Amino acid sequence: MLSSFTLCAWGQPEFLHLLRADLLAQDVLFAPLQSALEHGSYALLDNVTLMELNRRENNQLLCMDLGVSYASTIPGCACQGDPAPETELPEYTMLRIQIERVSAIFSLQILIQ
Repeated sequence: MLSSFTLCAWGQPEFLHLLRADLLAQDVLFAPLQSALEHGSYALLDNVTLMELNRRENNQLLCMDLGVSYASTIPGCACQGDPAPETELPEYTMLRIQIERVSAIFSLQILIQ
């Protein structure tokens, strides 16, 4: 469930910032981002950026397609002299969030993998 602050910010400039904070606080971004990896093997959530691609609404639902930029890594053994030091790799995917207006319950769906 999204916070009332986030829900009230729909259509406002601060919506994406509040949405990102809510999604990270509820730990719901890792699974879809992990399954959408193309370059690395472990999704990193430190620098997740959300971009609005499409927004629509009706009497019951708010719906937004999001471009999500984030990073991944290929973990090594982290030993001294490890020939494959951990580096961050750029990742991108698209998610759709659907939010029920009354309850603020939401669902996330991966649009591209």
